[in-house]
Amino acid sequence: MNTPRVLTRFLIGYLLLHLVAATVFVSISSRSTRYQMVKNTQDKMKSLALMLQAHVQELPAGLKNDSLVHHVLKLGQQTDFRYTVIDADGNVLADSEKGDQNIGSHLDRPEIIQSKTNQIGFSNRFSHTLQKPMMYLAIPHHNADNEPASGFIRVAVPSGMINKSIHGLQRNLWTYALLLGALTTGLLTLLAFSALRPLKGFADAARNIGHGTLQQALPTNQRNEWGELADAFAQMQQEIASREGQLRETNARSDAMLSTMIEGVLATDGQGRISIANRAAERMLSFSTPDVVDRDLLDIVRYPELHTAIESARANKATAKAEFETLDPDRRRIKARATYLSSEPEQGVAIVLRDVTDLHALENMRRDFVANVSHELKTPLASIKAYAETLRLGAIDDKEKNIQFVTQIETQAELLNLQIQDLLEIARVESGSSAFNIANIDINQLCRQSVNDLRAQATQRNVELLLDVDDKPLIAKAEGNGVTTIINNLISNAIHYTPADGRVELRTRHNGEWVEIEVTDTGIGISPEHQARVFERFYRVDKARSRDEGGTGLGLAIVKHLTQAFNGQVELESQIGKGSTFRILLPAK
Repeated sequence: MNTPRVLTRFLIGYLLLHLVAATVFVSISSRSTRYQMVKNTQDKMKSLALMLQAHVQELPAGLKNDSLVHHVLKLGQQTDFRYTVIDADGNVLADSEKGDQNIGSHLDRPEIIQSKTNQIGFSNRFSHTLQKPMMYLAIPHHNADNEPASGFIRVAVPSGMINKSIHGLQRNLWTYALLLGALTTGLLTLLAFSALRPLKGFADAARNIGHGTLQQALPTNQRNEWGELADAFAQMQQEIASREGQLRETNARSDAMLSTMIEGVLATDGQGRISIANRAAERMLSFSTPDVVDRDLLDIVRYPELHTAIESARANKATAKAEFETLDPDRRRIKARATYLSSEPEQGVAIVLRDVTDLHALENMRRDFVANVSHELKTPLASIKAYAETLRLGAIDDKEKNIQFVTQIETQAELLNLQIQDLLEIARVESGSSAFNIANIDINQLCRQSVNDLRAQATQRNVELLLDVDDKPLIAKAEGNGVTTIINNLISNAIHYTPADGRVELRTRHNGEWVEIEVTDTGIGISPEHQARVFERFYRVDKARSRDEGGTGLGLAIVKHLTQAFNGQVELESQIGKGSTFRILLPAK
């Protein structure tokens, strides 16, 4: 039968308390006994010193009597005390251990110094003469009343006698204390074990509740405090079972809701440990371990902006915001909102994360588009205004210049018209309002037609335009006018960016489920940082050159949107100084 741990701790506590009480009792008793023994010894030593003083006073020559040494030696043999007679100069006249040997001046002994002022001197010290601890008592010796002291009478006794008696007393006291402790502990164990017998059963039942067993029978039928506790315990089991079911249902709903959210949700306690983390948060922050609950957030996530926002929310008991980029190869931009949880006793913080990478890119694109379109439309308008103002101020009468200025106005107006038409075309493609007549079309035929239409433009710029297509048809699912626009824009763009004596080649081929159209040039090429943006509206790699060539800056944007409208793809390969290859993939028949 196992002893309940609470009983064991109670008995250990009782024994410790008993030992402390015994220690205090033995210590106080020892001190009191030692004090009394020392006082009794001092009184006895004082009596012996006075007796020896009286005897010396009765001697005919006092301290100089020849029989003084004999009397002191005999007195030392008859008692356990040591007697020393010292003259006023500190010389030992007689000693019960050393006789009349010269053992040095004793004027510097503590008991002698005290006796000069207090009439009685006492010290407990080590005797270098006898090589053991001694207690000394000294009194001044007077030959007659009211005479100065002619010497000193000293009585000594080994202090080991008192220590030996004290140690014996302590042994006896400890023996009685330990026997009493063992007896009372045994009786207390029997009584406590009988009273605490049901406690282990309650402990087992509580442990099983922690493991999920909520219907265990309780170990007592007694109608006392244990019985009342058993009834309360049974009621508690029922309440816990009911609330556990409710919590499971609530947690299931919360987990389902959190797992389907596109926003990341985190919660930390006052020590910075993670208490909640949904899948979106794990994906955004790229947790290195799947189980992050109860882990320190600082050990898992190393984004200073996020930790600063959390500490600010906790310190100010408010809401703090942060924005940062992840360190993954696919860098994402995350917005975080940290809110102090006032209902949490441990100063917890809830963090909501939003992936704003696409939104940020769209915002940058929109901002760049507004700036670019404003600039692109402003440039021809400014030219038209300048030429018109020049004509108004008198150039209209200059027969050599007026036609030139009017021609420039017409050119700039045409450029402005082309830009507006291209913008409208992109808007129609993006909005889906332009209904394309998707059909099976011959890509090779469209390529031959585009090359024939643009050959004069290539010849004018001294650029060789080549066509590499088969004689047999190459069928794709698209819209003929849209594909012609794609090919024309790619060839025209390649001609503009290829220096004189360069080459532009148009090739087609069938590649599985795709029909590929490639336009390759030996032009200036596009650097890697520009390749991802050349399909944006009005984005120009070389702004001055593009505008001088009369381009609208929308050709590649139209190519991209038309290709996507036909469920196709656009690819670009380019190297600075070596040229570029634009590849269009359209669904094959």
